[in-house]
Amino acid sequence: MSQLKKVIKSVLSPEMTNFLASRYNYIKYHYRMFETFSTKLDVEVPEGANDGVFYIFGTPISGNLGDQAIAMAQSRFLQDHFNNPVVEFQINETLAGVKYLRDHIKSNDIIFIQAGGNIGDIYYDAENVRRKLINTFTENPVVQLPQSVTFRNLDQMGFDGRVSQSIYKQQKEHFYLFARDHVSEDKLKQIFPENNIQLVPDIVLSLNERVDAQKSGVLFALRADVEKELDDTLVEQLRQHIENEGYVVKDTDTDIGVALDKFTRDAAVQKKIAEFQSASLVVTDRLHGMIFSVITGTPAIVFDNYNSKVKNEYNDWLSDYQNIRFFEQSDQNQDVVAEVKQAFDTIIDGAVPEFDVGAKYKPLLDTITHLVQTSDMK
Repeated sequence: MSQLKKVIKSVLSPEMTNFLASRYNYIKYHYRMFETFSTKLDVEVPEGANDGVFYIFGTPISGNLGDQAIAMAQSRFLQDHFNNPVVEFQINETLAGVKYLRDHIKSNDIIFIQAGGNIGDIYYDAENVRRKLINTFTENPVVQLPQSVTFRNLDQMGFDGRVSQSIYKQQKEHFYLFARDHVSEDKLKQIFPENNIQLVPDIVLSLNERVDAQKSGVLFALRADVEKELDDTLVEQLRQHIENEGYVVKDTDTDIGVALDKFTRDAAVQKKIAEFQSASLVVTDRLHGMIFSVITGTPAIVFDNYNSKVKNEYNDWLSDYQNIRFFEQSDQNQDVVAEVKQAFDTIIDGAVPEFDVGAKYKPLLDTITHLVQTSDMK
């Protein structure tokens, strides 16, 4: 199969490859016969299941530690604030999980979908998981945990966009959507005007990973993929300035390139967080590089990526954090270089306020509390 995929990709244009992928995923998730061939899961439901189970679908199996941190944080968030047992299905377990729930779901169970940045017409697997769940379990609440949105052309919605619009609208009474930035919130309200849409931060900001650790050196957590927008010249000038000031620079990334699952995830995420805990300052253009800095109390110099998800999260939730500094980059702008150098000299070893979880996530907490209370009465 992998060889066939390689041949198809080499012959077809990227646009046609994406088109065929979206059609295949649509068929796979919308025709029940595919569940018949899915693996049978041995699901261990913890004690307290009679009070209603929280089922989380779509958790990642990649080496992207930002996505894995989301999976870890959302599970902890639910466990910290509610007494309901939590059961998790990875994205590759979707059809088997749906097959299991058809026989075992109860009226007081609630389904949650992995947070992140995959609502739209780019990440077909994730969007089809979402459609499958809200279209299958129409008698249970389905909560989409905080997401960013990417539809490539809002004015000319393609096949995938129209399918999502139709399904979201049909199931509006039991589907709850949370955006993690106001730009995504506005887009969701434009595309899905009849759905219940609210705004809360990225779920990883709900973690508190502050420790009394010796901090030293500067951590560069910078992209090297298609989302990179930061100019190499600016990076090198900043690196040189930091080294001239006598600080050791360490390079890291939040994508480790190794597959992880729900059993190996937490250890890998905690190992990466430890790097941020021990740094005096972080330089990053990754969304979760910025967020790891906040939850560990580490000052940061932050730049945007290509689709502005870093800037959007910063503007909505972190713009008043004195020692988390965001910079817009313009080509060959020496003023930016000077400002970044000055910021480094000012904020290194500075204090970073703790994130106000109770207030910032109140809409999400209130919604889940309401769903738990009303489902208990069924």
